[in-house]
Amino acid sequence: MNIILVVLLLFLVTSNVLVLLITNNLKSSQTDIRISSKIIHVTIVIVAGLNLLKILLEILLYRGLRVPFVQLLGFVADLTSIIAFLPYKNTQHIHIWQWQLAALTVLFQWLNIAFILRSVPFIGKCIVLFQSILINMLSLMFVILPLFIAFSLATSMIFHNHTSFLTPIDSFHKLLAMNIGEFDYETLFFSKPTYPIASFLFIPFVAIMTIAFMNLLLGLTVGDIKKAMDHARSKASK
Repeated sequence: MNIILVVLLLFLVTSNVLVLLITNNLKSSQTDIRISSKIIHVTIVIVAGLNLLKILLEILLYRGLRVPFVQLLGFVADLTSIIAFLPYKNTQHIHIWQWQLAALTVLFQWLNIAFILRSVPFIGKCIVLFQSILINMLSLMFVILPLFIAFSLATSMIFHNHTSFLTPIDSFHKLLAMNIGEFDYETLFFSKPTYPIASFLFIPFVAIMTIAFMNLLLGLTVGDIKKAMDHARSKASK
């Protein structure tokens, strides 16, 4: 029953979003999005509510989170589904904030079904392994976050004449891309005038974030694989 409700909710959310994309022929600046069917939206809210109730009952029954990562992800996915597709006063259109939340809902629902399949033979241990690596990566990201903020502010000040560094948020996004090797060195240093100190920011960033951080992340990932594989089968059966 659990997997049936989850799959049904995934189907309803995905099909509804696809219908909205096709019927509205959306443009980047469009804020007027007409709903396809109020009945479908109400059905999504009901099914998501049932899933949410089931998770809460499991928490009460087991006096805590039995499978924390999966249950928390399911809770967030169901809650966003209810908020995003709940019919409000204007029943003919979707508010722009609902549309953005619906995008997150689709993402959460597909992630949720992926982690629920951890109990399926053959692929379950791979999903558990991915979950373990993802948790380690997120933990490491919190450790390295102050450095990302520091470089984001500094590069926004020095490369402010580049579109990618207009604001600290833009700089943060650009640095995430640079962290995997997308430097655009010629564009940064030769397309427009820049400050002499720019090199003293670029070189430490490459050394610390691209080389040291990425190798540390790779080391933790590879080092955790054997340990995770040893326990994946028992975790997947839960």
